[in-house]
Amino acid sequence: MAFAQRPPGASLSALEKYYAEEQLKAERLCLTKCNTYANQLQDVQLRSVIQNLGQQCQQHVQTLTNLLQQSGLLACAKAV
Repeated sequence: MAFAQRPPGASLSALEKYYAEEQLKAERLCLTKCNTYANQLQDVQLRSVIQNLGQQCQQHVQTLTNLLQQSGLLACAKAV
C-alpha cells in the first residue's frame, strides 16, 4: 500500500498529529535505550548493531520533529 506524499505546507489532522507525537515519544525512548545499552555492552559487534539502531532512531526523531515543526504543531523541538 502506497501513501500519498503530503504537499509542503499542508497541515496535519488531529489524529495524524497525535500519531506523530506518540511515535516521536517512542523513537526518543528507543534512542535513549540504544545509547544506554551500547555504553554497557562489551561485545564490539553487538555494540555496533545497537549503535546503528540508535542512529536510525535519531533519524526518525529528526524526521518526525521536522514534520511537526513544518505543520506548526511543534514550536520548539527538544534536542536529543
